[in-house]
Amino acid sequence: MPKNDGDQAFNLFLVQSLAPPDRLPDQQFLARVSQQILLDRLRRRARAKMFERLGVELLSIVAVGCGLVAVGAGSNIADSAGNIPPVALVGMVLLFGFWVTLVSRKQRVTRYN
Repeated sequence: MPKNDGDQAFNLFLVQSLAPPDRLPDQQFLARVSQQILLDRLRRRARAKMFERLGVELLSIVAVGCGLVAVGAGSNIADSAGNIPPVALVGMVLLFGFWVTLVSRKQRVTRYN
C-alpha cells in the first residue's frame, strides 16, 4: 500500500520533533562511566590477586601442617608434647593467631596505601 505525501510529511515532522537536540556529549556522564569502568578493572584485579593469595596461604598452611605431623611423628617429640599443660598449648595457639592477624593486617595496610 503506497504512502501518500501527507504521511511522509507527518512522519518527517515526528522524526524531527522527537529527535534529541544536537549537542555535545555530557562530559559528567562520560567521566562517571569511565570511572566505573576503571573501578571494575581494579576490582577484577584485586579479586584475582585475592584468590591467588588465598591459594598461596592455603598451600602454606598445608605445608606447615605436614611438617608438624612429620616432626611430631618422632617418639621423643610426641612424648614431650604430651607433657605440656593444656593451658600452655591454648596460650601458644592464641598467641600464634594474634601474630598471624597482625602480620596480615600490616601487609594489607601497606599494600593499599
